Amino acid sequence: MKELYYLNNPVKNYSWGPINGLVPFTEEDDRPQAELWLGAHHLGESVVINGKNKITLSKFMKQNAILKDTAGLSFLLKVLAVDGPTALFLHPNKSQARVNFGQNKLFVDNNGKDKLICAIDNFSLLAGIKEAKQLYQSFTGCHSQALSHELAALSGQLNEEGVKTFITGLFKLETKRLNRFIDEVLANPHNELLCSYIEHLSRLYPNSIAALAPLYLNLFTLQAGEALYLTAGQPQLYLNGLALELGDNSDNQLTFSKDELTFSCLNFAQPKPLSADDDSFYHFDATKTFKLQRLQLDTDYFINAKNSAQIMVCTKGKARLTMVKGNKAGQNDSYLIKRGQSLLIPFAAGGYTFSGKGEFYLAHS
Repeated sequence: MKELYYLNNPVKNYSWGPINGLVPFTEEDDRPQAELWLGAHHLGESVVINGKNKITLSKFMKQNAILKDTAGLSFLLKVLAVDGPTALFLHPNKSQARVNFGQNKLFVDNNGKDKLICAIDNFSLLAGIKEAKQLYQSFTGCHSQALSHELAALSGQLNEEGVKTFITGLFKLETKRLNRFIDEVLANPHNELLCSYIEHLSRLYPNSIAALAPLYLNLFTLQAGEALYLTAGQPQLYLNGLALELGDNSDNQLTFSKDELTFSCLNFAQPKPLSADDDSFYHFDATKTFKLQRLQLDTDYFINAKNSAQIMVCTKGKARLTMVKGNKAGQNDSYLIKRGQSLLIPFAAGGYTFSGKGEFYLAHS
């Protein structure tokens, strides 16, 4: 049995993706390319190339004992290409997903989703509801009287409870007052960048509080290699750029709206920017199920064996991987991985060396 396996990965052609935006991770199709999925999720799973045979990743894992200890790959890795705002959404946590899956068509599996976003190139997004003082300053800076009552209440309660009360008020805001506020903001722009986002979102999502997301969500602009950790329930909206998303193996996603279900899933905690530690980004909660390692190579490098399966994707350059554990010289001992390619590395594959120059991301449990 070969040690490593190349993957073919499905593309999601959502409207907010650039035309052919995921090339060279996939082929041109002259359509918007928004997400490339690497994993074994039932709504879009990778295909393992095993010689002349091609087989879905989930079926491959069931057939091969070498992969059985991976629990079906407990994560889903995505390459994101964004050209313009996505919908405003949040992911439920695991308990919410278990209760609603099979009862509510908005839930496509029984998993919650925490995740990290790591920029391949510059990547901008809105994520997490602002803390009280920043929220108050953001809205009062618009110099509109349409929300004077709500802002007066917030000024007297600049804490998490005040934020919850204010956001609840936004959820219940009547359409006439909402549109009055948007009109006043755009008539007297106080921040050109944020107002340009508000104008664009108000066209995409008329009569929706999604248009005000730049005012109540934090704006993050990640440089290449920087990462952000998001927990279930934190509202988010991607703006533009190219990034990796690594999270729990779920695609449960609730569009941010006035319904009680969405509000009940809200998490008011702040997103966590992640710092690099020996070129690795790690989540901070040991109960979670994924890690992402970033490797920038210009010389030979050795990777220790992991106790779980890994998926590797090359974002720049190329390298040759040579297996070093229990292998004799042979034609299958080394594997060339180039920009846009990905590899499945079984947990029993052992250690291996890199030889080449480029940028590589390694996802594992």
